[in-house]
Amino acid sequence: MVLRERFQNLAFKYFNNREFDKALKLVDRLLEDSKENFDLLLFKGDIFAEIEEIGAAQDYYVSALEKANREKDHFKRLLALMKLRRIQGETNELNSRIFVSAYHLGLLKLCRNSISKLLREDIISDSQKFIERLVKEIKGEDSPVTRFLLGILYAKLEKEEGIKLLKSLLDKIEEDEKLKNYRDFIEKLVSLALRVDIKELEDILEIEGLSEKKLEPAATLELADLLKSIGSREEALLEYYSAIYSYLKTEGNVEKAKEILEKIKEMAPQDERIYKVEGFIEKFERGTRVSKTEVPEIKTDFILKVYNEFLSPEENIENYIKFLNMMAEWNMFEEIVNDYKEIEDKEKVDLFAPYYLYVLFMIGEFEEVISKSEKFTEETESEEALKFIKYFKALSLYKLDKKEEAFEIFGSLYEQDPGFLDIKEYIEVKRPEEIAVSEGVIKEVKGEFKYEEPQEIEVEEIEKVEIYEGKEAKPLEERIYKKPINEYFVII
Repeated sequence: MVLRERFQNLAFKYFNNREFDKALKLVDRLLEDSKENFDLLLFKGDIFAEIEEIGAAQDYYVSALEKANREKDHFKRLLALMKLRRIQGETNELNSRIFVSAYHLGLLKLCRNSISKLLREDIISDSQKFIERLVKEIKGEDSPVTRFLLGILYAKLEKEEGIKLLKSLLDKIEEDEKLKNYRDFIEKLVSLALRVDIKELEDILEIEGLSEKKLEPAATLELADLLKSIGSREEALLEYYSAIYSYLKTEGNVEKAKEILEKIKEMAPQDERIYKVEGFIEKFERGTRVSKTEVPEIKTDFILKVYNEFLSPEENIENYIKFLNMMAEWNMFEEIVNDYKEIEDKEKVDLFAPYYLYVLFMIGEFEEVISKSEKFTEETESEEALKFIKYFKALSLYKLDKKEEAFEIFGSLYEQDPGFLDIKEYIEVKRPEEIAVSEGVIKEVKGEFKYEEPQEIEVEEIEKVEIYEGKEAKPLEERIYKKPINEYFVII
């Protein structure tokens, strides 16, 4: 369990004891041999953030983010982004990037949280380019869904491009099952654009003087039928097309136009104008139908609903809990405590209980730690998780000055695992008779087990660390890792 490593890590011990100078010197020593180690870069950012050197903290968080990007590791990427959000606050840039990584990991709640912030009424204009980027990354540069999502966004912002995108989508709606449900909405929305210009039909027919003729539809059709009956095929074809034009222009009579077109198909099936006219009639019909309806108003709430429908990933609860646990390891307690509360009765406790109790303990909720540890003790199936559950209960009892109860738990844990975290330190500060442990354990603590205080590593004096100003991270020399991070840190 990574949480155990955190507790046994000397650098983190310095950090938690607010001995930031020692922590910084140790991390700098380690960075000399591993300049691109993600954990070290992120940790150094944390140190600078704690001592309120915000510019330097940001530089190291950005460096950690760049490392995660190169590794294509979305867990690490999210951690770095969350650290940046702590010091920069909510920004469209960060929320769009958080969304993309959360999407790839199946973190549904984080996706919805991020997209809702990007689509707020008061910032939607400013967030447009960031929304564009995430939609294209998730759904492709020019997919039907991308056209739809960006089309309604642009239409909301009263951009002409929005109607054009939606209009171009009408012939592709059948490619996506979800889009089919929005056909009527799209048609209503682009109704003005769908009112086709009759001149387009004139260009298709190429009949000289057609627009200038005063054609009476029924009379023109009657003439065409007459010409056909006497065998004047070419003249009849000309009059049939003229009748279609006249019915659409003067009456908007689509059904009559379709009827005449069927006659043309029977008489001259090879005529190249047939399918162009047929396409025009379909567009004309759509435009006529929707132009009689009310054009819907696009509200922000509607856009958010649609975006959640089309951009929500399939939820991966294991990844979600893993990410919460990583946030806990990196001391982001306030951001996740409520998330743990939401899942505690829904998911298997062994996945999160030690981390949840750690978070509660670190924010000073000692009574709640004790209460939940009793519940989790009954539900856990993991020996390792049970040790942590008992450990945090004991720590909380100790903090509440219920030391007898605390030492009883510490004693039982010591019997089970003498090297577990810092239990030995707690046992040695009390008189043996006050500790509820067996005689064998007391004997071991008193004499047979020789305990030596952990020796602080000798850290050479280094020059004062340069504090960077500005928001741009300074480039770090690219070096290959020599060892994993846990081989560098001193274990106490």
